[in-house]
Amino acid sequence: MKGLGNLLDKDMILLDKEANNKEEIINISIKLLGKNKHIKNKEAVLSALLKRESMGTTGIGHGVALPHARTSAVSQIVLAFIRTKNGIDFGAVDKELVNLIFIAVSPENDTDSYMEVMASVARILSKEENRKLLMEVESPKKLISVIKEIESF
Repeated sequence: MKGLGNLLDKDMILLDKEANNKEEIINISIKLLGKNKHIKNKEAVLSALLKRESMGTTGIGHGVALPHARTSAVSQIVLAFIRTKNGIDFGAVDKELVNLIFIAVSPENDTDSYMEVMASVARILSKEENRKLLMEVESPKKLISVIKEIESF
């Protein structure tokens, strides 16, 4: 894997999106992901994300959620990012509302990239100063450069 900053594309980023709940955010993410050429079937990706979410929340705490799934409906790992304007109840483990959402979908047989992405997101977002930076960026391009900068340390 080449790092989150290289995996993210500015077209896969939404900043200050308004939503009422996690189902709405997941539906918004499908519209976003659907623009990516590596998504072969949006409905199958949606189904995989909802199935994973039904197994337990992907709200990992500190205002962060990481909806993710592995599915044959993608040809390679795809990463998207949504920052909500208003916090969303994601059923997070710490009960906090979520503003920073990374969505990761990968092919069923690509465990290595999938685990690397999940670990990288968790590592970056475990630091309060990184979460603060991601809350303050003003453009998708700046978000990518901030993530690349964080990853370089």
